[in-house]
Amino acid sequence: MKTEIVSVRRLAGTAALLVSGLLLSACNGGEDFSDVDLPGCAFGAQCVENLSGNRLVELVGPRVDNLRYRCGAGNSGSISQLRDEEVITPAGIKVPPFTAVCPVNAAHIEFFIGNAFFDRDGEPLPIGRHFFPTTSLGTPQGSTPPVLTVTLNDLVESARRVAKADVRIRNRGLLLSALDSNPLDPDVISIPDELHQVVDAQFEAVIDGRDLNDSNQASFTSEFQPLLDALNQSLGLTVGDAGFHEFPADLDVNGFNDRLQQ
Repeated sequence: MKTEIVSVRRLAGTAALLVSGLLLSACNGGEDFSDVDLPGCAFGAQCVENLSGNRLVELVGPRVDNLRYRCGAGNSGSISQLRDEEVITPAGIKVPPFTAVCPVNAAHIEFFIGNAFFDRDGEPLPIGRHFFPTTSLGTPQGSTPPVLTVTLNDLVESARRVAKADVRIRNRGLLLSALDSNPLDPDVISIPDELHQVVDAQFEAVIDGRDLNDSNQASFTSEFQPLLDALNQSLGLTVGDAGFHEFPADLDVNGFNDRLQQ
């Protein structure tokens, strides 16, 4: 089934715009947002990074630094990004590298690229989501909870795991590999901060209407080439420069497939 990324930007009325304007200074007035770039804040939205809960979810195949995620509802949910180092939540939960933390009552976790958090008008590039098992993985606050490990195979048709040969996995693998700012490290995909800004600012030009599940590889890479072009431009990179973003020939050459489930 074809799944396109379609723009769903909401049109706000005059009253909503006035309210948003009044709240903007309080919500995005230069505070330290824990290095997550949230350039705007819609009425009722959460404007800061938030680590909540004691359910840990580790993305092990591939490991992605700076991939964003959200889980749970409203201000009580988690909204953050995967990091290549351990972080500790306000409740004292130790979150290992490349691991998300979610409330126990969260139904699922979403991974995405972009600055679209909660009710912001901006839109993300969705990578996938995973629905949690009905049994709780939580432990009392202040301890080290067990970790649920997932790979890209678990994110496109959750709760079913699909084969790594599935075109949806291939396409996301090609895209994540192309977005890697440090391809010399075979174990980690490092997403540059500028990518989130490009997706947010140029959504219609580089994302809207494109199909992450396109069965034709040549068509898929052609459709998403404008995203790579915009990212390279924002970084001042040209062909031949170290870190230049381009699609790999296939996912066996760069070792991506070795990090996925069969």
